[in-house]
Amino acid sequence: PAASFPCTDAAATRMIAPPRYAVGSLPHAPAYSRQMCRVADNVALPVRQAGEIMDAGCSRSTGREGWRIERNRYDVVVVGGGAGGLTAARATRRRGRRVALAERARPGGECTFTGCVPSKTLLETARRVAAAARGAAYGFDAKVEVDFGRVMERVRGVVEEVAREESPERLRAEGIELLAGDARFLDDHTVEVNERRVVADRFVIATGSRPSIPAVEGLDAIGPLTNESVFGLRELPKRLLVLGGGAVGVE
Repeated sequence: PAASFPCTDAAATRMIAPPRYAVGSLPHAPAYSRQMCRVADNVALPVRQAGEIMDAGCSRSTGREGWRIERNRYDVVVVGGGAGGLTAARATRRRGRRVALAERARPGGECTFTGCVPSKTLLETARRVAAAARGAAYGFDAKVEVDFGRVMERVRGVVEEVAREESPERLRAEGIELLAGDARFLDDHTVEVNERRVVADRFVIATGSRPSIPAVEGLDAIGPLTNESVFGLRELPKRLLVLGGGAVGVE
């Protein structure tokens, strides 16, 4: 069990309400700094009765070099580094709050790697090819030959260009700490990411989605493409059937 200890910068505790969780929205963070302290494991956790925490500035000397648990303490932790999570993290940071972003893969999510960016890049090439093919309506003739491999090479180049704006280095420069790995809630205030425990007043859950293969007989046997694999094609399919008429399917 965790044992409480006196804070160096405060002599009292405050009663606080349990944190609220946000799905797709960002709650207002408190205007004052708060801190939870625990002796064991160098982890910040609630230490007395429910809802009671220590004030900011808690620290403890271990007999060797003392540590401060402020490193593992945030105003907001965002779980999921796709478009929604990145927007929430950046908006939080712009308001002067301390924020961390937990992501198991590369920041950017579907929009950057398997959705908006590659699809819009591919559409732009298609528009230009179509416009050239309609040249006769404007008084000129044009023969267009499409090198699909080069088209997809450009798509990948644009994706990487956008991804650099969402890289761990860029996020750190903006004051956002990236926690690489899966997030697991341990209690109302604490998540563990890659064996590191962090505490926050508020959490934003922005874990996104994954493709769902419909239960069509025989579909699994032919190895269907999804938005996670179609942009990796190197050769243009002669025929393509799209199941699903949402934004990704239409594009």
